[in-house]
Amino acid sequence: MPRMRHQIRFHCFAVLLSILSFGLLAIPAIAKTVTVECEENTISNALKTLDPQANNTVRVIGTCKDAIGIYDFADLTIAGVATGGKNAVINSLNGNAIAFSRTL
Repeated sequence: MPRMRHQIRFHCFAVLLSILSFGLLAIPAIAKTVTVECEENTISNALKTLDPQANNTVRVIGTCKDAIGIYDFADLTIAGVATGGKNAVINSLNGNAIAFSRTL
């Protein structure tokens, strides 16, 4: 009889552990917003700090000059923020504007 109680406890523990494990896998990644002030940082550097499976927003201030590679992001928003009457601009490394923002 004691052996059967041990087996029942073990099975209950195994079932509980399985339920908890599957529950933890279903927890979504947390959304993150980062702000890039182009005189101090780059969009590329900011992207390296983000979890590609989470909902992410990159707020851009100023004029950025960057070569940006965006790969495998589930949900990524890059939004320009107009400050001091100036729009945010993203220039390629050769200086051509590739994106700009009027307002956020």
